[in-house]
Amino acid sequence: MITKAMPFNEAIAFILNKDVIPESEWDAQDWRDQENDVALRAFWSSRVENARFLDRAQAFLFDTLAGTTEKVVGPDGVERIALRGGDRATFVRRMREFMIKEGMVTGEDEFFEVDNNDITDIRSENRLRLIYDTNIRQAYGYGQWKQGQHPAILRRFPAQRFVRDRQVFIERPRHAESEGEVRLKSDTAYWSDYQNDPKIGGFGVPWAPFGFRSGMGLRDVTREEAIALGLKVEAIKPDTTKNLNSNLSSSVKNMDPELKKKLIAEMRQKSKDAGERSRAASARRIKEVIEEKGRISPK
Repeated sequence: MITKAMPFNEAIAFILNKDVIPESEWDAQDWRDQENDVALRAFWSSRVENARFLDRAQAFLFDTLAGTTEKVVGPDGVERIALRGGDRATFVRRMREFMIKEGMVTGEDEFFEVDNNDITDIRSENRLRLIYDTNIRQAYGYGQWKQGQHPAILRRFPAQRFVRDRQVFIERPRHAESEGEVRLKSDTAYWSDYQNDPKIGGFGVPWAPFGFRSGMGLRDVTREEAIALGLKVEAIKPDTTKNLNSNLSSSVKNMDPELKKKLIAEMRQKSKDAGERSRAASARRIKEVIEEKGRISPK
């Protein structure tokens, strides 16, 4: 008998399947007119002009999720095994080091002049923290949603509760009013269109997080409790329609033809020149990790 939600490995695939698109390549108004899930499908950050920076950030996040290791030689000359990814502080440090190396900043002194509370400045500590937090949470959120669509899990846990995972400085009124509410997992009008509504800063998907700097999350609700609450659990079926690629298709189908050509060209270039860690190599690492560990679950 299944008594709790199973671990997942789809979180890694979420980060892996994103395409790096620097905003400098696009007209801001053109992007603003598209659906918000284009921004979710593409791992990009406002006002970042170096695509390699985004590629490096993506690789770091993937390595963190996968627990990828590498051999390093310490100051004492001894070779050791170390994690290639790391925590949020390590991400901030490495991204700043990369900015210096790539000439995105004039030098380390420039960081002392930055307002670290300004999340619109890619050099600021809070902006880098936000990139790390949001992408890691999106990865786990997608992985949990994907795993929750397994028929056996969906039958045992057909509903979920809207809960606050962390405290935030400013709570979205809609979220504060809805804490503790229980709905079927299949109620995407509630999860995607209402609680994760782009109009309140959400991402338009049925998994967490529910917007930048949102403290809301989800908890599985058993079949027995869902029935007691009057939810119609018998009609629920796995959602096989949602994935990152289908979101992208629905988002760009009405896009201006010239902008669409530009998007395709950028994605082809990304596939051709992905830097030191190609997409194929990443896929092989995922396979190796899954075969070695059997499953991957969040700490």
